[in-house]
Order: sequence, then C-alpha cells, then structure tokens
Amino acid sequence: MKPSAARSTRLVMCAKSPWSPSIRREHWLARETAAHGVETIYLEAPADIRALADSDECARYLTGLLRGARRRPSGPDAVGVDLWSRSTVVPPHRGPRALAWDAARLAHDLARFDQPETVVVACSPWAWPAVEGLTQARRVIDLGDDWAALIPDRADLVAALYARIAATADGIVLASADLVGAFPGRIPTVIPNGVDPSMIASPPTAPPDRRRMVYVGTLSERLDVPLLTDVVRALPSWTLDLYGPCAYRRRGNRPDAELLGLLAQAPERVRWHGPLPRPDVPEVIDGSDVALVPNRASSTAGQDSMKVYDYAARGRPIVATTAVLGRRRVPGALVASGPVEFVGAVAEGAEQPAHARQEAVGWAARNTWPRRWPQWWAAVRGPGQEVRA
Repeated sequence: MKPSAARSTRLVMCAKSPWSPSIRREHWLARETAAHGVETIYLEAPADIRALADSDECARYLTGLLRGARRRPSGPDAVGVDLWSRSTVVPPHRGPRALAWDAARLAHDLARFDQPETVVVACSPWAWPAVEGLTQARRVIDLGDDWAALIPDRADLVAALYARIAATADGIVLASADLVGAFPGRIPTVIPNGVDPSMIASPPTAPPDRRRMVYVGTLSERLDVPLLTDVVRALPSWTLDLYGPCAYRRRGNRPDAELLGLLAQAPERVRWHGPLPRPDVPEVIDGSDVALVPNRASSTAGQDSMKVYDYAARGRPIVATTAVLGRRRVPGALVASGPVEFVGAVAEGAEQPAHARQEAVGWAARNTWPRRWPQWWAAVRGPGQEVRA
C-alpha cells in the first residue's frame, strides 16, 4: 500500500479528455494522486452537441446541460478517482463566445470545491477563465501541449489565456521546457511525462525481424503523413501498422484525406487498426522491429511524447522526427529530419544491438509515473494553501 500524501487535501482536475480511454498524462496523475490517499475528483472534458448523435451518450449529455456536472460510475481503471461528467453546447476552443459559455458553467460546477486545502488543476487553457475565479482553492495549470500550435487559428485566443495564466496562476507546470517562454515573468516547473509501470512489468521480446514498423498513438494533424508516405514508398519490403483513434479536426473518429491516401497507396503493407486497448500495447509494440514518432514540427511544440516512453519500455528502436526529440537523448532513439534520413534511420534501427535495447528499458524504468508523481504533487500543492481575500 502506498503511503498517504495528505489525506486532508483534495485534488480537482479539470481535464481536457474524458476518462476513457485513460491513457493520457492527466489520467496517470489522477490515478497516482488517488493511490497516495488524496481525495481525487476528475472533471471530464465537456461533452458537446455531437453527443446527440450517440444513443448511449445522449441522455447523459442532456442531463448535464440541464443540471451541470454530475457524478458517474467509475470502473476498475479509476480506483479511488471520483469521476464527474460535464456538458457544453460547442467545444470552448471554438471561439470567445463558446469559451465564455463553458467558463460560466464550469465556474458554477467548481464553486462547490472552492475550499482551503483544495488544489484545482486545469489541464487546458480553456478551463482557466473558470479556475482563476476561485478564491480559496489553490489554482494550478498543467499543460502537456502548446495549444497555440495545436489550433493555430485560435493562436491569439490561446496567447491571451496564457497571459491570464501568467498573471493569476498559483502554480504553472509544463511537460516540456519548450513552453516556458509562453509565460513571461514566471518560472514554471517542468515535469516530463512518464511510462506506465505495466509497460515494464514483463521482459520485452527480441524484435521479430520481419521488417515491421509500428505507430501507437492518436492519429491527427500532428502525424506527418506525407513523410510516412515517402518512407513507405522507399521501403517496399517493410510494413507499417498504425494503432490509435483518429482525432482530425471536424472529422470525428475518421481519417482525413492525407491518411486515406496513405492507406490506399499500399493497402497490403499499410494498415490502420483503430483504437488499441491499453493492456494490448506491449504485445503490439513487441511485434514490431522499429517504432515511429513521425510528428510535424508545427504541432509538436510544448509536447513530451508519451509514445517515446512506451517504445523505450519495450526495448524497441525509436525513429523520431527532430521536432519530437530535439536535443534530448533517449537510449535507442534515432532522430531524422526528412524522408531520406528517416529511411536510413529505420534501416539502422533494425540492426540495433541488444545492449542498446536493454539500455532503453532501463531508462524507461527510471521514468515511470510513480517516480514522477512526488515532484508533480509538490509543484501543484505548492509551499502552502494560501487563502485569498
């Protein structure tokens, strides 16, 4: 049993994602906090009008619109975490009006938690207008992405929110040092992502030597599909398996035109398998010879790729674009800045010696979420629980 961190303290996490699938930074941090005896409340990202098309979600969505945030049942992957669902009309990132409408609803939902010894953590800038209005709870932002890069046509709105965060946040925590400059006058705490301990629970197998490339993660505009297209064309004896949900803007869970083109280019060698249950991730990675992180620079700023940790935990050679790793040294990782370099790195990775793979596993074991959590908790809780007048 893990020791209690502070039983009198409550964490309220204003999440940027629903609880399922529980694979993101905010999920791991919430679980670790609950495991240390802290009352942990996870306010899911709000469902929006698109939920009306889902017969299973429609009733809960409408109830949320009428009554505000509501508790919902939690499963075995949320032990100790109190899940609350929320509803809004349109996503708050759509513009100032959508942001103001959701902020008013979120502020109403948070009012019940505005007490001393409570830490409220916003996981996106969109939650900040509601969080900054709290008067007794400690107000913290934890960002794993640069939202200005993710949604470039909302960059001005994001910049304004960053300025408000810099002026009013009691604590600022970032997954990557790349985002520090967005908060002038502040010294944020940088706490990178980590690896799920289950990823290192069993020893990784040797690569199958079948010329298999794998990508495990969300498929969105961040994925450099033109680069992958060139790589697949240059490596006709290799296969590429893509695992994960699609999250392209205004496409729901469907691929965009670029990804459809890649899948059609060589359907016998390039396959998209859709979302992957978390327990299946080690086996899928073990079935590959080389693991890829081909992200575009334009949408990777401020991010610390969790895929890198998963791949390293299974001892697989990693081939990543310069935008992903920059100057970071990750054992077993090869950095490529274009198609020619990327193809060469795949070939080099396939010949990586066993000792290099073992070094990668050791690095992952030193960077698990349980090891990250004490530093994160110290940063979000801060030197004290000041009450503002």
